[in-house]
Amino acid sequence: MIDRRNIFFIVILIVLIPRFAPSCAKEPAEETLDTILEREIPRLMEASNVPGLSMAVVQDGRIFWTKP
Repeated sequence: MIDRRNIFFIVILIVLIPRFAPSCAKEPAEETLDTILEREIPRLMEASNVPGLSMAVVQDGRIFWTKP
């Protein structure tokens, strides 16, 4: 059974991956990944009733962004 938290993570992947995939990089992005994460994650958490979340984004084997 899929619970709300699994749906939340699936939504994050669906929303964020197309914006930063190399095949979609035809035009420079106006917003940076960290700006989008800071805006969208709290909104998605509230909509999904997720009380807390710790997250890290790893890019090229290095930590790019974290939020406790």
